[in-house]
Amino acid sequence: MTNPKGEVVICAKIIREAFNLVATGDFSVEHVFRSMREKGLRMSKANFWRMLRSRHYIGKIFVAAFKDEDAHYVEGQNDGIIAIPTFLKVQDVLDCIILVLLRDIPRFLLRSEKRVVFKVDSKSCKFTDLQDFDFP
Repeated sequence: MTNPKGEVVICAKIIREAFNLVATGDFSVEHVFRSMREKGLRMSKANFWRMLRSRHYIGKIFVAAFKDEDAHYVEGQNDGIIAIPTFLKVQDVLDCIILVLLRDIPRFLLRSEKRVVFKVDSKSCKFTDLQDFDFP
């Protein structure tokens, strides 16, 4: 979002809502992304995924490796806008999505000429429904 001066301003309320919706596991990340865009969030889908993984929203700052120190995160001066339990739940939901996509898709479906849509239960990481769609 931009303010009257043309500067980019991120609305914490919209970001909090996005994290809370993804954390429930009831909505796909794509659905949450579209909903937040309608409410005024202006970012690409790739940046939305990065945002959901970014520790900056819980008040952590990344410190790059330097000399013999490893890269690590430190507490920032500002409080995070997302509660740590909510952030961790979002990470579990996203990890479940990736785990299911990489582990449980039968190889014959990957070679199919049809698009296959999977519905995944985020609590158990199991398929709940499969639907076939023809390519447009």
